[in-house]
Amino acid sequence: MRTTRLLTTTALGAALLLGCVTGPAAAKPTETGRVLVFSKTAGFRHDSIPDGIAAVQQLGATDGLTVDATEDATAFTTRNLRRYDAVVFLSTTGDVLDSAQQRAFEGYIRQGGGYVGVHAAADTEYDWPFYQGGRAFYTGGGHTRESYADPAFRAHLRGGLRWATGAAQADCRPENGYRRLFDGTSLEGWRQAGPGSFALSADGTLTSSGGMGLLWYAASGFSSYSLKLDWKITGDGNSGVFVGFPPSDDPWSAVDNGYEVQIDATDVPEKTTGSVYGFQSADLAARDRALNPPGEWNTYEIRVEGERLRIWLNGVPVNDFTNTDPARSLRDGHIGIQNHGADDQVSFRDVRIKELPARGR
Repeated sequence: MRTTRLLTTTALGAALLLGCVTGPAAAKPTETGRVLVFSKTAGFRHDSIPDGIAAVQQLGATDGLTVDATEDATAFTTRNLRRYDAVVFLSTTGDVLDSAQQRAFEGYIRQGGGYVGVHAAADTEYDWPFYQGGRAFYTGGGHTRESYADPAFRAHLRGGLRWATGAAQADCRPENGYRRLFDGTSLEGWRQAGPGSFALSADGTLTSSGGMGLLWYAASGFSSYSLKLDWKITGDGNSGVFVGFPPSDDPWSAVDNGYEVQIDATDVPEKTTGSVYGFQSADLAARDRALNPPGEWNTYEIRVEGERLRIWLNGVPVNDFTNTDPARSLRDGHIGIQNHGADDQVSFRDVRIKELPARGR
């Protein structure tokens, strides 16, 4: 199938977004934004379009989004588009916008507007070479009427809407060369140190219970790597990701010999989410922009190269720390996730690692 550059690039992003914004937590239905659903067709017309419009309206209502629907391309003016946080191309086909309408949409995207493409949106505007660097999400789903009643697809579509409107943050950078240390089904290679535990649920998440303990990857240590994992807290939870510690079934060994990347958004600067616990605060302004609230997933990338430790939250760099303590050398050590205490429930999923070339000593 031929596609425009816009939709080709968007489709590539969709493969990543399948994992990074599916299944967001419920939100209070307060007025937070406005979405335009555009479903004009100049080629094949899917009979699922009315169901798709209804689904977007229902999902939008859950998050307080006002959803307008149109097949009138004259809605694509600079003045009108600025009313919307995102525009959904819902199974559009063929050449549906004239040159002036295309220019208005290009300007809208360049000014920060979001784009959501659903199914046949990739069968649209073959001769329009434009693409933005903006918030673009595409899903190939939505072919049948039944798909819009499927809970998994609705959760996926809702996640895309929330990301495109800026209501949720996600790390959707391309990933290559990562392997999973925890894939949602097995804890092979992992060991629990100290009290408490992690429960493995049917949806592939690990949730902390009791503590203070540490679930650590005992199968091997690492010296130069990028570690990625997803996490979410309930309420004022407390946890952390430990790196650079020696093998031990004493959880305090990790505290005394390694570094903790903190998870606790309400603590003091050097002990809050994104900080290197007790050593260096996160960039709090960047952290606050990137952080999703309790009940929603966040993604950490923790990159260790030599004695340098860098942290990304939902794709945003929030900390850059260099170790100067030989007793805590980052050049070789294990990784682990903390179960902090009985009142701190934190969940993790999709722990993956990419080993990097070692830097000179």
